[in-house]
Amino acid sequence: MKIGLMNDPSASVYDEIISFGKAHYDFVDLTIEGPNALNP
Repeated sequence: MKIGLMNDPSASVYDEIISFGKAHYDFVDLTIEGPNALNP
């Protein structure tokens, strides 16, 4: 079984990927949204 996390699109992708790797997760479900995306 592989365990991963989805990133927070409002946070730094680089910083999150580094922290997920340090926590030994197997993959990142990369979410990308435009800079003006709204939270409903």
